[in-house]
Amino acid sequence: MKHKLLFSILLIAATILEISALTLMLSSLQGVAVLAVVIMLHALSSWLFALSQIRFLPQIYQPRKRMITILLFWFDFIVPLLGVITGWILLLWGFQMSQHIEIEKDVEDIDLENIGEDFPVISRAFGEGSLPSLITSSQAPAARKIRALTLLTQMKSKASVSLIKQTLQDSNDEVRLVGFSMIDKMEKRINEKIHHLSNVARVHPDPLKRAEAHKELAFTYWEQLYQGLVDAQLEQFLIDNILKHIAEAKALIVSDPKLYKLEGRIHLLQQHYPDAKEAFLRAMEHGIPEAEIASFMAQIAFEERNYSRIAYWMAKVPEQSINYQLHALRAVWVRECS
Repeated sequence: MKHKLLFSILLIAATILEISALTLMLSSLQGVAVLAVVIMLHALSSWLFALSQIRFLPQIYQPRKRMITILLFWFDFIVPLLGVITGWILLLWGFQMSQHIEIEKDVEDIDLENIGEDFPVISRAFGEGSLPSLITSSQAPAARKIRALTLLTQMKSKASVSLIKQTLQDSNDEVRLVGFSMIDKMEKRINEKIHHLSNVARVHPDPLKRAEAHKELAFTYWEQLYQGLVDAQLEQFLIDNILKHIAEAKALIVSDPKLYKLEGRIHLLQQHYPDAKEAFLRAMEHGIPEAEIASFMAQIAFEERNYSRIAYWMAKVPEQSINYQLHALRAVWVRECS
């Protein structure tokens, strides 16, 4: 009711101001002062008309409400009467109809199995592949290397950390300093998290909270290992810590599939395939989707020379996670082993 009353007041006030401006303009009064009053009345009327019109703006356009209000004001101001009519047409018909526009495009299905070796692979000129050559180049400007380092910090992977570490040997002092500060920042963040979680796991009075801390510690150590933030000599130490904290967590958290998946990945990394398979199967028992561990199980089946199971697990790998080259490999396994 309030909204309707406000709309009515805005519309009536705008109409009265517009009629007043038109009456004054057509009167016998002349002069700059009269023209200024007419323009002021017309501008105020146009603004009130825009405010009343914008109330009919569809929800999808609300983020641009301010810009559309200004557009309507200029419609109303520049073209008296006709602009107001155009504004109402826009709001009551144009914006409403634009929500129902459908674009039909006929797209042919691509048969990935028929893609041959001559399929054109289009790569970006300045994609991820350009970063290693840029980082290792002795001719690249320091400013470009620092920009590349900034991009690498957003790619949380072992490869990106390895590239950042390479800058520690760079001939430019500034590049070396930036690379060192980035590695130091990542290590400091993880070490502070490990220190905090270790205290919780050791002294917290609630056993469940201690178990949750052990779980987080396992994943934090895994992050440290996965990103390559430790030397090769310390990798086994990290692996032992991950398995220890997984065991501590599972003592109370017995049905968390992510714990079993992490345990499986650690055993897979160590080439302990029976233990990895058992952990992944336990993860499935506790509700993890088959698709999430299918690639790991296919790897285990290959190592065990159980080729029929490779076909089974390859078929479970989600289509969207496979590029056209791996699709052909997957198709071969599924077809030959079925």
